[in-house]
Formats: sequence, C-alpha cells, structure tokens
Amino acid sequence: MAAYPNLSRQNRYFAFLSGMTKKLIADLFKTFFISIILSFAVNIIYYLIARHPNYDFKHVVPSLVVGGLLMNSILLIMSFPVLFLSYPQLWNNLTIRLLLYFSGPIVFIIATLNMGWHAGDSEIFLFTGLVFLIIHAIFYRRLLLHRK
Repeated sequence: MAAYPNLSRQNRYFAFLSGMTKKLIADLFKTFFISIILSFAVNIIYYLIARHPNYDFKHVVPSLVVGGLLMNSILLIMSFPVLFLSYPQLWNNLTIRLLLYFSGPIVFIIATLNMGWHAGDSEIFLFTGLVFLIIHAIFYRRLLLHRK
C-alpha cells in the first residue's frame, strides 16, 4: 500500500477498497456492453447460417436484440459476486477469486446446456453466455496485469 504513504492503515485499506471496487464495476459494465454488441453479431451470424438463410429479418432482429439484452442483463446480475473481490483477503485467495469471478457465467452456460429448450434456442443462449464469458476472461486478464 505504498501508494498511500500518509494515510493510516485503516484509511489505506478503504482507499484500496474504493479504487478496486471502481475498477471492478467499470470492468463489469464494459463486459456487459461489449457482450451485448458481440452476442448480437454472433447470434445474427448463427441465424443466417444455421437457421433460416432466406428469412425476412424484420421479425428476427427485434427479438434477438431484446433477447440479447435480457440474457446479458441476467449474466450481469449473475456476475455481481465479482464485487466481493475488492476485499484483499478474498483477492489473495486464488480459488475464491476464480469462483467469485467466473461462477456466474459458468453457471449460466451449465444451466443452458441442461435446460430443455426448443431446437435452436439453446444455441442462442449458449453463444450469449460464451461471448460474455470470453469478454469477462479478457477483463480478468487485464485486471491481473493491472494489479502487478
């Protein structure tokens, strides 16, 4: 905590906590917004190739946009345990850190694979979860580099 030399130990802890919390919240919402855009693009490409190549997109695009927003919102809420990593005791434990950081998107993907959806629906949910997980992992890697 050399970045705050004039603060008491307790105040340095809270300065770290607030800075780390801000970083985690910013990364979480960046993941959310980037995931909305990329999952929409991936789902449109999937729909073009696998589902209906000659279909009128007037009805498909609005449902994919609303569905993508809803699924990414669910993934965002499921990823809120990330905010507990602002506590140094939890951050320093690798197992707890990985569980808190990646449990939400992984549980979403497992639930998608185990649900009995109609043909084609589970792929849309799976692609959205995978896109969110990949972007979340990229921000985790950046966070690790930032912390060193």
